[in-house]
Amino acid sequence: MSSKIRILFPRNPPDVFDDCKEFPTYAPTIECLFPGWTLEIIMTISQALQLTVEPVFMEGAVGEVNWGTLANGSWEGALQYLQQDKVDVIALLFQQTDVRAQYFDYSYPVTYIQQVLNVREIDATGEISIWDAMKPYQNPVWGIFLASLALQAVALIFVKKVENRLDGIQGDSCWETVWNLIAYQLMQYQESLNFFSNAGRFLLIIFGVGHLILFLGLYQSYLISALLQDTVTLPFKDLNEMIQSVSDGHYQAVKIQNGNWIFSDIEVSPFFESMRSALKLNPWATVKDSFAGIDLLETGKYVMFNQIDAYSALYVFPKNRPIFSSSVAPEFLAKFNKQIIMQQSFILRTYNKYFDSGFKLSRRSDCHESSGNTGDFKVLGVMDCIGLFVVLLIGWAAAPFVFIAEIFVFKFVARKVTGRPKL
Repeated sequence: MSSKIRILFPRNPPDVFDDCKEFPTYAPTIECLFPGWTLEIIMTISQALQLTVEPVFMEGAVGEVNWGTLANGSWEGALQYLQQDKVDVIALLFQQTDVRAQYFDYSYPVTYIQQVLNVREIDATGEISIWDAMKPYQNPVWGIFLASLALQAVALIFVKKVENRLDGIQGDSCWETVWNLIAYQLMQYQESLNFFSNAGRFLLIIFGVGHLILFLGLYQSYLISALLQDTVTLPFKDLNEMIQSVSDGHYQAVKIQNGNWIFSDIEVSPFFESMRSALKLNPWATVKDSFAGIDLLETGKYVMFNQIDAYSALYVFPKNRPIFSSSVAPEFLAKFNKQIIMQQSFILRTYNKYFDSGFKLSRRSDCHESSGNTGDFKVLGVMDCIGLFVVLLIGWAAAPFVFIAEIFVFKFVARKVTGRPKL
């Protein structure tokens, strides 16, 4: 086996940084604490195998790396160096795809990363807060509640009519029974809602337990929690909603021309079948690199696939395995894989150093002292409570119309029935 290993070093932070005095810097120093997380891993493995590194440099600006694109059976970008046997290993971590596996060997997985979506936050504080009063329950639950209230009202009216007939009195009208039930729901019980039959009393017990103790009690508790939660500022919560937004034309997906594996996977993977259908209706907006993609996101309704070690992340969907791509002999690959397994502690330490510690030598503690300081609670502002105000405004706006309608009914309808004088 050769005592040398040819490594391609692209200028692609955080895999390999080029802001140190020398490029590449093979090990962390006081002057260069962060030479690159992939660089540190591959150099540790090379030292364990007692190999001399022969660096090969890839031209291109910082971050503008073509990872490898296949065109007419030939690879371009970083993978071109492997196909033409110019290097043995690339100081980048590649996700294994069916297309790449036809041309290259892969090492044992180095770590796991998460695919993410980059999207601009939306300013919908007021729009979302309007519905804060409805947050504790989903729409189907509110529908069941209203249906239960209506069913309970019909049952109580029927029992009330039967009781009135048995007692030989006229009793309350249907509307008065419904109104008394609504007042009971608002915890303003009316004595006229009393029943002397066991059936009526049983209905009131069921209503009190279900609607007042359980539904209303839970609502009051959950409403406080809902108001104290931060307002969501993402336009969609998962991949399916994003695909639907792209299909409807509300958002346009951004494609990066740098050989990122996700875009090749979207073209063939059954997992992205719905995404391909959406792209037929709303094609890609293509940019040259992730920096240009981020700039495009700032201009409007665009969404971009990325991965968690690419400096930007908002939320996550399925995981994939980053691994080294190589063109070396099988016996060397076996030794290389053994070192990856043996260096798992160092790999984890390096990942934490670059990603979890925020480029600090030690991770800042996330613990907070709990001394009962009341200054830590969230103060609710106008926008946080606007949903409650909207409910009040609806009531105030409806009250005059109800009053006018009642006067109309009393003046033109009730007077004819009862013979009462006009107001």
